[in-house]
Amino acid sequence: MNPHNEMIRKALTDATAALFFLSDAGATVVSVKVRSARPVIELDRPPASGMVKGVLSRSYPTRRGRDCVMVAAVLGCQVEWSVRTVRAPLAQAGA
Repeated sequence: MNPHNEMIRKALTDATAALFFLSDAGATVVSVKVRSARPVIELDRPPASGMVKGVLSRSYPTRRGRDCVMVAAVLGCQVEWSVRTVRAPLAQAGA
């Protein structure tokens, strides 16, 4: 098999195994991107169980707070999800 095709086949195998693991962890996958040896799997929200812990990859401001993209490595795949933080309302003067 062509070496590049073999790399993609392995990435697909890793992504399939990660999908089963994430499903068992209570996560919902919304997309899988296989463009190189490391697939990127996007979740709709943080995993419900403590089986997957992420670290902050990037964050950017929004009108109401910040959007933070968290990442974790799961069975050879990069798993991502977003977390929104909301600013507390400003305290009223004299209150």
